[in-house]
Amino acid sequence: MKLKRILNIPYAIFSLLRNNYRDRHVTYPKQLVRWFSNRHLQFRMISFEEAREFKKSDTIFILGSGPSIMDITPAQWSFIKKHDTFGINFSFLLDFVPTFHQQEYGHVGWWVKDIFVETLSKRKSYNKTVWFISSQDNKRGLHPRYTPELLPANPLCCIYKHPPAIKWESDRPFTRETFEKSVVYRASLSRVLYLVLEMRYQHIVLLGVDLETPAHFYDDMEEMKEFADRRKEYITEHNIDMFDSMLYKAEKFHPFDIYLNALNDYVLKPKGINLYIGRTDGLLSDKIPCYWSTSPDG
Repeated sequence: MKLKRILNIPYAIFSLLRNNYRDRHVTYPKQLVRWFSNRHLQFRMISFEEAREFKKSDTIFILGSGPSIMDITPAQWSFIKKHDTFGINFSFLLDFVPTFHQQEYGHVGWWVKDIFVETLSKRKSYNKTVWFISSQDNKRGLHPRYTPELLPANPLCCIYKHPPAIKWESDRPFTRETFEKSVVYRASLSRVLYLVLEMRYQHIVLLGVDLETPAHFYDDMEEMKEFADRRKEYITEHNIDMFDSMLYKAEKFHPFDIYLNALNDYVLKPKGINLYIGRTDGLLSDKIPCYWSTSPDG
């Protein structure tokens, strides 16, 4: 039995390397080459504590990709600029540079990454934005030295430890105990909410979080045509009529609106943290107030 365990070690190492190699943003051999060839690239790595120093407000606006974000008025954008902002994924296509940004790289096909690289390369003003990199992506090779094409030019980066995700073996409701170890559930937004809570904001405003539609604000942009066309084909083929994270998924039995309301009730409100949305309608409007209707400054 002991000999069998010893013989299994090489196979276990091979399996680990194979799986890691398959999931990497850049392979190990290329990583070594790029470390040398990119040795002169300029970038700055900061700790999470240093990232907190970029706060200039207790209010943060999270920039989602839903079409309602295009309804924000110029006056409201001027007000938003006075506070902190957190961009998600392709929100960098907005004519707005946020304080922080989190990109979902994950396991998406390289055709998506190619579009991301092309569109990001046209935006030159993101080197003052704190670009968060999860420890998962970092282990897969995401780093300014290895994968500069997946980051802004001369980036300012913060690598954070990716927390465990909430998973269930069976369908059951959210409770206070659900959030004891993590607030990350599903979708990029839950990871951003984790970061926002770690940075200790008191007022959180969700903009462009439109759970009732799979549409994005950039679907009609020419530079996103390939991405939008492929998504439309997928949406039609699978008969999807709402945001991806509203769909049933193994180990993720609840849609995102149920999660957000539970997070608000069991985590945010007990800590005195206010959660708002940026619209007066939609799936979240019954339980989460619109910021512009409640804030005298808005």
